[in-house]
Amino acid sequence: MFRETPTLKLLRTIEDLYRPRRGEISALAELAKINKLYLAYLRAIGNALRDELLREEARYKWFVKNVVEVIKALNGLNYALYKFRKPVDHVSVDLDILTSRSDVPKAVRILKEHGFEVISRVLHRYAC
Repeated sequence: MFRETPTLKLLRTIEDLYRPRRGEISALAELAKINKLYLAYLRAIGNALRDELLREEARYKWFVKNVVEVIKALNGLNYALYKFRKPVDHVSVDLDILTSRSDVPKAVRILKEHGFEVISRVLHRYAC
């Protein structure tokens, strides 16, 4: 007999193919957080965790606002956002930016001037 795992229930909830029972809502919410699917999960279950949904929507709005600020600040530089788009909207804790080696010092200076923290300046050289 097939038993649905919590992960399958979470994914099916996000796809609007499953409605969690009252006792499953919190456990699936924790699983969604771990897997960076919290916003998508909260949107799928609607008002069951309304206050959480409102907080997460506010965090998402703040994240998108910051992404737009970074994009505007780096205008004219050779860069790309890495691991940015996901199949579902999510609130990230950071923004990974790849830039050409020659633009690294300028990108770092610009981002710091805009109040952002540069966590890593890892430089890799790849031969083509």
